[in-house]
Amino acid sequence: MTRRSNREGFTLVELLIAIVVFAIVSASLFSLLTRTQRLSRTQAERATMQANVRAGVALVTSELREVNINATQSDIGSMTGTAIQYRGMRGLGFICDHSTTMVRVRRGSWLASYREPIAVRDSILVYVDNNVNLTTDDGWTRREISGVAAATCSADGAIALELTLAAALSPDTVAMIRTGSPIRTYEYMEIGALVQGGETWLGARSMSGGQTFQPVLGPLNTGGVNFQYLNAAGTAGTVLTVKTVVLTLTGITENIVAAGTAVNAGQRATEQLVTRIRLRNAP
Repeated sequence: MTRRSNREGFTLVELLIAIVVFAIVSASLFSLLTRTQRLSRTQAERATMQANVRAGVALVTSELREVNINATQSDIGSMTGTAIQYRGMRGLGFICDHSTTMVRVRRGSWLASYREPIAVRDSILVYVDNNVNLTTDDGWTRREISGVAAATCSADGAIALELTLAAALSPDTVAMIRTGSPIRTYEYMEIGALVQGGETWLGARSMSGGQTFQPVLGPLNTGGVNFQYLNAAGTAGTVLTVKTVVLTLTGITENIVAAGTAVNAGQRATEQLVTRIRLRNAP
Protein backbone atom coordinates (compact mmCIF):
# COMPACT_ATOMS: atom_id res chain seq x y z
CA MET A 1 0.00 0.00 0.00
CA THR A 2 1.06 3.63 -0.73
CA ARG A 3 0.58 6.35 1.87
CA ARG A 4 -0.46 9.75 0.50
CA SER A 5 0.93 12.91 2.18
CA ASN A 6 -1.52 15.54 3.46
CA ARG A 7 1.05 18.41 3.11
CA GLU A 8 0.56 20.78 0.21
CA GLY A 9 3.16 23.35 -1.15
CA PHE A 10 2.95 26.73 -2.95
CA THR A 11 2.51 26.88 -6.63
CA LEU A 12 5.00 28.77 -8.77
CA VAL A 13 2.41 31.47 -9.48
CA GLU A 14 1.81 32.04 -5.77
CA LEU A 15 5.53 32.39 -5.14
CA LEU A 16 5.88 34.90 -7.95
CA ILE A 17 2.95 36.94 -6.62
CA ALA A 18 4.46 36.93 -3.13
CA ILE A 19 7.85 38.06 -4.47
CA VAL A 20 6.24 40.88 -6.46
CA VAL A 21 4.21 42.08 -3.46
CA PHE A 22 7.30 41.93 -1.24
CA ALA A 23 9.31 43.92 -3.80
CA ILE A 24 6.60 46.59 -4.05
CA VAL A 25 6.34 46.98 -0.27
CA SER A 26 10.14 47.04 0.10
CA ALA A 27 10.46 49.67 -2.63
CA SER A 28 7.79 51.82 -0.98
CA LEU A 29 9.47 51.56 2.41
CA PHE A 30 12.87 52.35 0.91
CA SER A 31 11.45 55.36 -0.93
CA LEU A 32 9.76 56.59 2.27
CA LEU A 33 12.97 56.15 4.25
CA THR A 34 15.01 57.97 1.60
CA ARG A 35 12.55 60.90 1.49
CA THR A 36 12.57 61.09 5.29
CA GLN A 37 16.37 61.18 5.38
CA ARG A 38 16.50 63.86 2.68
CA LEU A 39 13.88 65.92 4.48
CA SER A 40 15.80 65.60 7.74
CA ARG A 41 19.05 66.70 6.09
CA THR A 42 17.28 69.62 4.40
CA GLN A 43 15.75 70.77 7.67
CA ALA A 44 19.17 70.55 9.35
CA GLU A 45 20.71 72.59 6.51
CA ARG A 46 18.02 75.23 6.81
CA ALA A 47 18.27 75.35 10.60
CA THR A 48 22.03 75.90 10.41
CA MET A 49 21.57 78.62 7.79
CA GLN A 50 18.91 80.40 9.87
CA ALA A 51 21.06 80.20 13.01
CA ASN A 52 23.99 81.73 11.09
CA VAL A 53 21.87 84.64 9.86
CA ARG A 54 20.38 85.30 13.30
CA ALA A 55 23.82 85.16 14.92
CA GLY A 56 25.17 87.62 12.35
CA VAL A 57 22.37 90.08 13.02
CA ALA A 58 22.87 89.78 16.79
CA LEU A 59 26.63 90.33 16.44
CA VAL A 60 26.37 93.45 14.29
CA THR A 61 23.55 94.85 16.43
CA SER A 62 25.54 94.48 19.66
CA GLU A 63 28.60 96.09 18.05
CA LEU A 64 26.86 99.12 16.52
CA ARG A 65 24.25 99.94 19.13
CA GLU A 66 26.78 101.79 21.31
CA VAL A 67 28.20 103.92 18.48
CA ASN A 68 28.47 107.57 19.55
CA ILE A 69 27.81 110.45 17.13
CA ASN A 70 27.54 114.19 17.74
CA ALA A 71 27.72 117.35 15.66
CA THR A 72 31.49 117.16 15.13
CA GLN A 73 32.60 113.58 15.93
CA SER A 74 31.50 110.10 14.97
CA ASP A 75 32.56 106.62 16.07
CA ILE A 76 31.96 105.52 12.48
CA GLY A 77 35.13 105.78 10.41
CA SER A 78 33.77 104.73 7.02
CA MET A 79 30.62 103.08 5.74
CA THR A 80 29.89 101.34 2.46
CA GLY A 81 27.17 99.04 1.23
CA THR A 82 29.14 95.94 2.21
CA ALA A 83 31.25 96.99 5.23
CA ILE A 84 31.49 99.43 8.12
CA GLN A 85 34.48 100.61 10.16
CA TYR A 86 33.80 101.92 13.66
CA ARG A 87 35.01 102.24 17.24
CA GLY A 88 33.89 99.07 19.00
CA MET A 89 33.27 99.64 22.71
CA ARG A 90 35.12 97.15 24.91
CA GLY A 91 34.98 98.49 28.48
CA LEU A 92 33.18 100.83 30.87
CA GLY A 93 34.21 102.06 34.31
CA PHE A 94 34.50 105.12 36.56
CA ILE A 95 37.54 107.20 37.49
CA CYS A 96 38.92 107.38 41.02
CA ASP A 97 42.27 109.11 40.18
CA HIS A 98 43.70 110.86 37.14
CA SER A 99 46.60 112.98 35.94
CA THR A 100 47.96 114.19 32.63
CA THR A 101 49.42 110.75 31.85
CA MET A 102 47.07 108.21 33.47
CA VAL A 103 43.59 107.43 34.75
CA ARG A 104 42.70 104.93 37.45
CA VAL A 105 39.41 103.08 37.26
CA ARG A 106 37.77 101.37 40.21
CA ARG A 107 37.90 97.62 39.63
CA GLY A 108 34.50 97.26 41.27
CA SER A 109 32.95 99.69 38.77
CA TRP A 110 34.26 97.82 35.72
CA LEU A 111 31.33 96.08 34.04
CA ALA A 112 31.91 92.34 34.15
CA SER A 113 30.30 91.82 30.73
CA TYR A 114 33.19 93.68 29.07
CA ARG A 115 36.73 92.40 28.58
CA GLU A 116 39.90 93.74 30.20
CA PRO A 117 41.73 96.69 28.55
CA ILE A 118 44.60 95.71 26.24
CA ALA A 119 47.58 98.06 25.94
CA VAL A 120 48.28 99.48 22.43
CA ARG A 121 45.29 97.67 20.94
CA ASP A 122 42.72 99.67 22.94
CA SER A 123 42.11 103.38 23.27
CA ILE A 124 40.19 105.32 25.89
CA LEU A 125 37.33 107.83 25.93
CA VAL A 126 37.31 110.07 29.01
CA TYR A 127 34.23 112.11 29.85
CA VAL A 128 35.02 115.82 30.18
CA ASP A 129 32.64 118.15 32.04
CA ASN A 130 33.67 121.82 31.85
CA ASN A 131 30.73 123.47 33.63
CA VAL A 132 28.78 121.11 35.90
CA ASN A 133 25.68 123.27 35.44
CA LEU A 134 25.67 122.93 31.65
CA THR A 135 25.40 119.96 29.31
CA THR A 136 26.21 121.84 26.10
CA ASP A 137 29.96 121.91 26.84
CA ASP A 138 30.29 118.22 27.84
CA GLY A 139 32.20 115.79 25.65
CA TRP A 140 34.73 112.97 25.39
CA THR A 141 38.48 113.18 24.94
CA ARG A 142 40.32 110.30 23.28
CA ARG A 143 43.73 108.81 23.99
CA GLU A 144 45.54 105.57 23.13
CA ILE A 145 46.42 103.25 26.02
CA SER A 146 50.13 102.47 26.26
CA GLY A 147 50.04 100.44 29.48
CA VAL A 148 47.71 98.62 31.87
CA ALA A 149 48.64 97.84 35.50
CA ALA A 150 47.07 97.01 38.85
CA ALA A 151 46.77 99.93 41.29
CA THR A 152 44.71 101.30 44.16
CA CYS A 153 42.50 104.38 44.48
CA SER A 154 44.23 107.06 46.58
CA ALA A 155 41.06 108.10 48.42
CA ASP A 156 40.07 104.75 49.93
CA GLY A 157 42.62 102.16 48.76
CA ALA A 158 40.08 100.34 46.59
CA ILE A 159 41.49 98.01 43.92
CA ALA A 160 41.85 99.81 40.60
CA LEU A 161 43.15 99.52 37.05
CA GLU A 162 45.72 102.12 36.03
CA LEU A 163 45.64 102.99 32.32
CA THR A 164 48.72 104.83 31.07
CA LEU A 165 48.00 107.26 28.24
CA ALA A 166 50.18 107.33 25.13
CA ALA A 167 49.71 111.12 24.79
CA ALA A 168 49.44 113.40 27.79
CA LEU A 169 46.29 115.35 28.59
CA SER A 170 46.53 119.11 28.88
CA PRO A 171 46.25 120.62 32.40
CA ASP A 172 43.02 122.34 31.34
CA THR A 173 41.50 119.01 30.28
CA VAL A 174 42.63 117.34 33.52
CA ALA A 175 40.88 120.11 35.47
CA MET A 176 37.60 119.31 33.72
CA ILE A 177 37.71 115.57 34.48
CA ARG A 178 35.78 114.79 37.68
CA THR A 179 36.31 111.94 40.11
CA GLY A 180 33.60 109.45 39.29
CA SER A 181 33.51 110.43 35.60
CA PRO A 182 32.92 107.51 33.21
CA ILE A 183 35.56 106.16 30.86
CA ARG A 184 35.12 103.78 27.94
CA THR A 185 37.71 101.70 26.14
CA TYR A 186 37.40 100.83 22.48
CA GLU A 187 39.22 99.37 19.49
CA TYR A 188 38.85 100.18 15.79
CA MET A 189 36.89 97.41 14.11
CA GLU A 190 35.62 96.48 10.66
CA ILE A 191 32.69 94.18 9.87
CA GLY A 192 31.53 93.32 6.38
CA ALA A 193 31.41 90.89 3.50
CA LEU A 194 34.40 88.59 2.99
CA VAL A 195 34.84 86.33 -0.05
CA GLN A 196 37.01 83.34 0.77
CA GLY A 197 37.23 79.88 -0.77
CA GLY A 198 34.61 80.79 -3.34
CA GLU A 199 32.05 81.56 -0.61
CA THR A 200 30.79 84.81 0.94
CA TRP A 201 31.10 85.17 4.72
CA LEU A 202 30.42 87.79 7.35
CA GLY A 203 33.95 88.82 8.29
CA ALA A 204 35.49 90.96 11.02
CA ARG A 205 38.86 92.29 12.09
CA SER A 206 40.43 94.47 14.75
CA MET A 207 42.15 97.28 12.87
CA SER A 208 43.80 98.43 16.11
CA GLY A 209 45.16 94.94 16.66
CA GLY A 210 46.51 94.71 13.10
CA GLN A 211 44.38 91.66 12.33
CA THR A 212 43.50 90.44 8.87
CA PHE A 213 39.89 90.01 7.82
CA GLN A 214 38.61 86.68 9.17
CA PRO A 215 35.32 84.86 8.49
CA VAL A 216 33.03 84.95 11.51
CA LEU A 217 30.02 83.05 10.23
CA GLY A 218 28.39 81.86 7.03
CA PRO A 219 28.26 80.93 4.30
CA LEU A 220 26.10 83.72 2.91
CA ASN A 221 24.61 84.17 -0.52
CA THR A 222 26.58 86.14 -3.10
CA GLY A 223 25.96 89.78 -2.19
CA GLY A 224 24.49 88.53 1.09
CA VAL A 225 25.78 91.44 3.23
CA ASN A 226 24.21 94.84 2.72
CA PHE A 227 24.26 97.99 4.87
CA GLN A 228 22.07 101.08 4.51
CA TYR A 229 22.61 104.21 6.59
CA LEU A 230 19.63 106.45 7.33
CA ASN A 231 19.38 109.81 9.07
CA ALA A 232 16.51 110.91 11.31
CA ALA A 233 14.42 111.75 8.23
CA GLY A 234 14.83 108.21 6.86
CA THR A 235 17.03 109.24 3.93
CA ALA A 236 20.69 108.48 3.22
CA GLY A 237 22.87 109.74 6.08
CA THR A 238 26.52 110.68 6.51
CA VAL A 239 28.89 109.56 9.29
CA LEU A 240 27.74 112.58 11.33
CA THR A 241 24.00 112.24 10.68
CA VAL A 242 23.30 108.51 10.52
CA LYS A 243 20.66 107.45 13.05
CA THR A 244 19.68 103.98 11.86
CA VAL A 245 21.67 101.23 10.18
CA VAL A 246 19.63 98.79 8.10
CA LEU A 247 21.39 95.43 7.85
CA THR A 248 20.36 92.78 5.35
CA LEU A 249 21.90 89.32 5.59
CA THR A 250 21.06 86.59 3.07
CA GLY A 251 22.11 83.13 4.19
CA ILE A 252 22.60 80.07 2.01
CA THR A 253 22.72 76.38 2.87
CA GLU A 254 26.09 74.66 2.67
CA ASN A 255 24.68 71.86 0.50
CA ILE A 256 21.93 71.35 -2.06
CA VAL A 257 18.53 70.79 -0.48
CA ALA A 258 16.57 67.63 -1.22
CA ALA A 259 14.33 67.49 -4.30
CA GLY A 260 10.65 67.85 -3.57
CA THR A 261 11.04 69.46 -0.15
CA ALA A 262 11.38 73.13 -1.09
CA VAL A 263 10.32 75.62 -3.71
CA ASN A 264 13.91 75.83 -4.93
CA ALA A 265 14.42 72.05 -4.64
CA GLY A 266 17.66 70.71 -6.07
CA GLN A 267 19.46 73.98 -5.28
CA ARG A 268 21.09 75.57 -2.25
CA ALA A 269 18.29 77.27 -0.33
CA THR A 270 18.57 80.92 0.73
CA GLU A 271 16.86 83.01 3.39
CA GLN A 272 17.02 86.75 4.05
CA LEU A 273 16.80 88.62 7.34
CA VAL A 274 16.53 92.43 7.58
CA THR A 275 16.99 94.37 10.81
CA ARG A 276 17.07 98.07 11.68
CA ILE A 277 19.72 99.02 14.26
CA ARG A 278 18.87 102.29 15.99
CA LEU A 279 22.05 103.95 17.25
CA ARG A 280 21.49 104.93 20.89
CA ASN A 281 23.92 107.83 21.02
CA ALA A 282 23.24 109.38 17.62
CA PRO A 283 21.67 112.85 17.29
